[in-house]
Amino acid sequence: MCKGLNLEVPTTINEWETVLTKMMDEKGLDSGFALRGQVAYNFIFAAYGITTGFYPDDNGNVHYGLSEPIRVHRLLDFKKNTSR
Repeated sequence: MCKGLNLEVPTTINEWETVLTKMMDEKGLDSGFALRGQVAYNFIFAAYGITTGFYPDDNGNVHYGLSEPIRVHRLLDFKKNTSR
């Protein structure tokens, strides 16, 4: 359980965003968390299905995860939901 918030530890992205929002609302925070270092960002990208390196698609074309348009949209959604 997340101490002081009476919430279970999140297991999905939606639950995670709910916990972060509640942290911001009830604790008066501008953001539900802080990241430092590339490894920290990798776990967020991975949660949204974004790779941080090169990968082949189903047709054998090579892509670079950090330049994919979906990355920008997903991360903007994440930022909107987890910061003020």
